[in-house]
Amino acid sequence: MVTGLAREARCLGPQRGSLSVVCSGARSERARALAEALAADDCPALISFGLAGGLDPALASGTLVVADRIVAPDGRSFVADVAWRRRLLAATGGESGACAGAVIGCDEAVGTPDEKAALFARTDAAAVDMESHAVAEVAERRSLPLLVVRAIADPADQRIPNWLAGVIGADGRPRLTAVVFGLVACPSDLATLIRLGKDARRGLRTLSRVAARSGPGLAFAT
Repeated sequence: MVTGLAREARCLGPQRGSLSVVCSGARSERARALAEALAADDCPALISFGLAGGLDPALASGTLVVADRIVAPDGRSFVADVAWRRRLLAATGGESGACAGAVIGCDEAVGTPDEKAALFARTDAAAVDMESHAVAEVAERRSLPLLVVRAIADPADQRIPNWLAGVIGADGRPRLTAVVFGLVACPSDLATLIRLGKDARRGLRTLSRVAARSGPGLAFAT
């Protein structure tokens, strides 16, 4: 499993013992390298797990997205394992509003409502993140089953301050000094940061429920 943030990995709870989990620090290239290392270590499958930005205006924060398709920035498309995705959705007991749409990957954060709207109009993807396309590339190259489990954090109408992209360390944890400096430089972003925190917590609760309900390996079956 590849996550972007340390907090996402903590959502696994007891599940973590059944998985090899690595954290990319929300960096696409690092996610790709870590997925390659897992594949080289004879892992049977790959999972991209964590939060995502909403593109579909109908999706509120906390909505579960189990991707049927992953789109890379260059337009290449990858398909998630159909049977595995269905097992997970069945195991979650019908998570309210769960979506099985496409997830598009970007190497840079998509931070404004206008950028999200343009990406949605161009791709019709439900959500966007910075790891899934990298993991999907490795899964296809290595002929491994792929599962992408995401929960919406910032919905389509929510802005993300551009300075937030630089606060996540390589270990997937926020660098508190960078957060403080960002708020000092842009104090008007405090209200936005508070809302983002609430939205992220809704998404993390969704991920925790999915992990608790799905069984070992997030419903993976050999």
